Amino acid sequence: MKQFLRLVTAALLLFNAGGAVYGGLNLVMFPDGSRLHLSPGLLRHSMFSDYFIPGLLLLLSNGVLGLWTLVTVLLRTKLYCRFVILQGGILFSWIIIQVLMIQTTSFFHYILASIGLLLVLIGYILNKLEASHE
Repeated sequence: MKQFLRLVTAALLLFNAGGAVYGGLNLVMFPDGSRLHLSPGLLRHSMFSDYFIPGLLLLLSNGVLGLWTLVTVLLRTKLYCRFVILQGGILFSWIIIQVLMIQTTSFFHYILASIGLLLVLIGYILNKLEASHE
C-alpha cells in the first residue's frame, strides 16, 4: 500500500512540478504571457501588471519546491510525508488565489485543485502508515 501511494504521489508531483517549471519559466522569460497564449487582460483584477512575478512565484513554489518534494519521496527521507502535505496545500492555495485574481476558471483549475487536495490526503495517510511502522 505504501509503495503504491508513493508511486501515485511521485506521479502527481512530477506532473505538477513539470508544468510549473515549464509555465513559470515561460512567464518569467515572456512576462507579457505571449508564449503561453495568456492575455494580459487576465491580470486586470490582480495587483500585477505582467506575468513576471506570478511566473517566478509559480516556478519557485510549485516547480522547485515540487521537485524537491519529489526527491524527498523518492529517497524516502524522514519528513517526506510532511513535504507532500505542504506541497499539496501550496498547490491548492495557488489555484484558489489564481482563480480569485483572474476571476475565471477552467477545467484545468479543477484538476490541479483536486491534485493539491489529493496530495494532502495521501501525505496524511502515508504519515500515519510510516508512524505505525516505527
